[in-house]
Amino acid sequence: MKLYKCCCSLEQIPKDNAFRFVLSPDNRVCLDLNFDLRGKDFIVSREESLIPIWNNQAFFEEKFGVKVDIESIRQHILKEFYHRILTFIALAKKSGKVQLGKMQVEGALRNANDNCAIIQALDASQRERFKASSRYSLLEIFTSDELSSFLGKEKLYYIFLEGNFVPIILNLAETYKILKEYK
Repeated sequence: MKLYKCCCSLEQIPKDNAFRFVLSPDNRVCLDLNFDLRGKDFIVSREESLIPIWNNQAFFEEKFGVKVDIESIRQHILKEFYHRILTFIALAKKSGKVQLGKMQVEGALRNANDNCAIIQALDASQRERFKASSRYSLLEIFTSDELSSFLGKEKLYYIFLEGNFVPIILNLAETYKILKEYK
C-alpha cells in the first residue's frame, strides 16, 4: 500500500486517511479524493486533531501562494463526502444489502449480524425513531427528502444496511460529521 506524507504531522499515511488538495492551472484549489489530478499539491491527514491546523485560509494561502476562499473549499469537501455516502448506499441497495422503510428495517434487525447499520432521517418522528444500540450503528445525516429523492422512494425515513458497504459508509459518515463541525 502506498503511503503519503502529511504536511501537518509529517507522518506517512494511507490514501484512505488523507486529503489531497491541488492548485489548478486557473489558481483554484481542488479537493482530489482520487489522487489523480496534476498540479501543485499538498496532502493532509483526515485525523480529527489535525483538522484545525489545515482547515483555515492562512494555511492554504501559505501552501499555494494564492488567495483562497476556505469556505468554498470546506463546502466542496462536505459535498464530496455527502455524495460519496449516498453513492455507497445506492451501491449497497443495488447489491441487495439494503432494506427501505420502518417495517422492513425492524424485520431485518431480527436477523441482523454484527455488520449492520440504520440510516435514520433527521426529520423522522420522535416517537418512531430507533435508539442507539450496540447491535447496530445509527446514522443521522440526511433528511427524508434527500433519501427519498436519491433512492427513488417516497417518504423514506429509515434504511437498513448490511454487508461490506457498512464500514465504508460509516467511515465516510464519521469524516463528514467531523468536518461539518469545523467552521
